[in-house]
Amino acid sequence: MYKFTSFLKIASIVLVFLIVSCQKSNINEPTYQANQFTNDIVTNWVDISLDLVRTTPGYSPPVASRSFGLLGITMYESVVQGMSGYKSLSGQVTNLPTMPKIDQNKLYHWSICANAAAYEILTKLFPTANNDMKKIMQLTYENNLSKYKTGLDPLVIDQSIVLGKSVANTVYNWSTTDNIGNEGYLKNFPASYVTPVGESFWVPTSAQLIPLQPYWGQARSFIPNIVNQITIPKNPTFSTDINSLFFEKAHDVYTTVNEKNPTYMKIAFYWADDAGTTFTPPGHVVSITSQIIKEQKLDLGRAAEAIARVGMCVGDAFICCWKTKYDNNLLRPVSYIQKYIDPTWKTQLNTPPFPSYTSGHASCSGAGFDMLTYLFGENYTFVDNSHKLKFDQGDKNFEPRTFSSFKSAAEEAALSRLYGGIHYDFDNIAGLESGRAIAKKNFETIITKQ
Repeated sequence: MYKFTSFLKIASIVLVFLIVSCQKSNINEPTYQANQFTNDIVTNWVDISLDLVRTTPGYSPPVASRSFGLLGITMYESVVQGMSGYKSLSGQVTNLPTMPKIDQNKLYHWSICANAAAYEILTKLFPTANNDMKKIMQLTYENNLSKYKTGLDPLVIDQSIVLGKSVANTVYNWSTTDNIGNEGYLKNFPASYVTPVGESFWVPTSAQLIPLQPYWGQARSFIPNIVNQITIPKNPTFSTDINSLFFEKAHDVYTTVNEKNPTYMKIAFYWADDAGTTFTPPGHVVSITSQIIKEQKLDLGRAAEAIARVGMCVGDAFICCWKTKYDNNLLRPVSYIQKYIDPTWKTQLNTPPFPSYTSGHASCSGAGFDMLTYLFGENYTFVDNSHKLKFDQGDKNFEPRTFSSFKSAAEEAALSRLYGGIHYDFDNIAGLESGRAIAKKNFETIITKQ
């Protein structure tokens, strides 16, 4: 009997010790982890950002691409401290400062953090959004908060919101130190730019005489010094000789458009992604990313990581592409063809107002889709519902398209510019190659897992 009583006393002491230890552990370590939450906060705000790009004046493809990168970084940084085994992008992305730290003695609800962060950064990145979009953002923020705050300690709610907003403001304040990129929506066509003159050089193809964002190649990249880390050759030697490679490539554009091949025309319009009426080319890649996140049912943390990765890739792709465009300053196919082949020739798509080499579509598709390949695999078959979801105009060209891989989607997006008559084939090939090099650099040098 004595031995049994002693055993009970010892067991009681051990039990009390375990209870106290567990309570202490719960006090010092957050209970919630980002992988406990679904991706809905991320995809909600990404989808809203696509509408903001479409409806807010001035969000040309370069400007839009930067916004997607900043949104992705903000959402990732707002939850990374709740992601076991992951690390901040601070110290990796160019001059990105240290982010606000969590208090280890406090509890954070990571979906509420991400919701506050996304709302805060988008209101600052899109200050000229129309009133309808501002109302949608406000309502989305409130609805998301209402969904998750039920039954929570008000202190947990408040500190989660404070953390999310603090991260967003840190990212935004950092973004304002990029003199070229900051408020890019206000300076798409700077009057200070003097267009070079020469036989091979770009000339206006519309009433817009100043080309789009001529200084964008000097904007701050997400990967440090990315423009000097990838090699993009000068465009093929300009020539008007009918036996030259340049003439041959220009003539290929001419004959391709003149064929009026229904399949080619469908592809050209599908990937047109015109600024001001759609989410732009980088937005198309981001839209597909959002669809894959939902399809894969990624948790909150992995969803934020995917958007940050793809956003940084398309952002850097436009910086590298635009530097190449204005270093080479090559005239568009329509200018060459009308002068040297057929003065009556018309393109399938409207030629945008900036130099030809390399293709922005191809660059951002190569970068964004290659990053998706790194994240989800080489043979990932998917259906792109982007236009059906956002811009259903009853046009057969906007029906969903199925792709056997992200690489095949990138290649079709690049070819679409040849089919539309607005890029030479070499614009697209070099654009794809440079975009893929950017994705590789991002995946290898920007480390998210510790």
